[in-house]
Amino acid sequence: MATTFGDIETRARKAVGDTQSGTNLTAANIVSRAREIVNDQTSGSYRFADATMLQYVWDGIRELANFRPLTGTITGSGSGALPVNDRWGGCLENYVAFRCYQIDDSDTANAKLAADSFALFTSLARQTPHRVEQQDMLGYVWEGVQRLWSTRPESRYVGLSLVSWAPPADGSFSAAEAMPTDMRWDGAVVEYVCFKYYLRDAKNGESARHAARHLELFTNWSAQ
Repeated sequence: MATTFGDIETRARKAVGDTQSGTNLTAANIVSRAREIVNDQTSGSYRFADATMLQYVWDGIRELANFRPLTGTITGSGSGALPVNDRWGGCLENYVAFRCYQIDDSDTANAKLAADSFALFTSLARQTPHRVEQQDMLGYVWEGVQRLWSTRPESRYVGLSLVSWAPPADGSFSAAEAMPTDMRWDGAVVEYVCFKYYLRDAKNGESARHAARHLELFTNWSAQ
């Protein structure tokens, strides 16, 4: 099934922690997403028990409260609803990953992964990103496609077919529009959208660093 502009937008919003929809997360959601990060997705032979990871989720909520005033109780447990909405999903999953890697941080590689995950958690917990409208995000997707086309002309091919696409005359974008690039370039466009997202607030040093990092990742992708 072809990737859509909306798919890229969703992935980018998750990466920058701007996924607020007004709905609450569940601890089970966070555990599932954290397992992807630590590569522990084989059901029946998990390295980290569900109960352990669920406890890390609630520890993460309490840690988040040190950075952000949270409403509702933070004395909870289990796999049910959390007292935060899904704006903080990326933040919490990185906290859980940090705790998992920390279990064996005597291993140099795990120690670095633990440090990286905790750094990302604290960064996402501290930032106050702009809430970017969907049309702006979809516009960034199109900019990313154009940038990719200019650096990697072969990205204009989907299979053996050369793709030609332009947005409607009124400049609007549809989230349901199929991406005019092969799926293997999706990751590059996601990084470009993240770069543009943070560039909006580049006067903030933290945002400027994030923007530079995502542009570097886009460049690396497009150079492969």
